[in-house]
Amino acid sequence: MATLAVNLLSSLARPFVYGGGGAFEFMLALDNGIGILSFFAYVVALVLGLIAVRRSPSRLLTGIAIGVAGAGAVGLVFTGLTIGLYQYF
Repeated sequence: MATLAVNLLSSLARPFVYGGGGAFEFMLALDNGIGILSFFAYVVALVLGLIAVRRSPSRLLTGIAIGVAGAGAVGLVFTGLTIGLYQYF
């Protein structure tokens, strides 16, 4: 939920930041920081979900948490790889 809020805040602030000078470099740094923070938050959520699946009698909510966190982490990895490959092609 925290990563969703941070990404939403970044999306809402983007038009205001682009109005000033030097905005591209600032937004690039901000997006990189948010991406790294989001990746670690997804990994922490995934690990906590895997721990909870062993302790919790209800597996539905832990399965949902594992699915969402895993999909978010894998999505960010592929996004980073795609951006890295665009630099060379």
